[in-house]
Amino acid sequence: MRLLADKAVELGYFEDISHETVRRTLKKRNQTLAKERMGNSSGTKQ
Repeated sequence: MRLLADKAVELGYFEDISHETVRRTLKKRNQTLAKERMGNSSGTKQ
């Protein structure tokens, strides 16, 4: 997580970001993706 946070700052996406913020953001994203997959098991968008 620290490497991702450092790279995001290096690329100019943020002036400063903590590794914990990166971890929480990725966790929320993964949870959202899992919920979307569960809601649409056919793999196609309706």
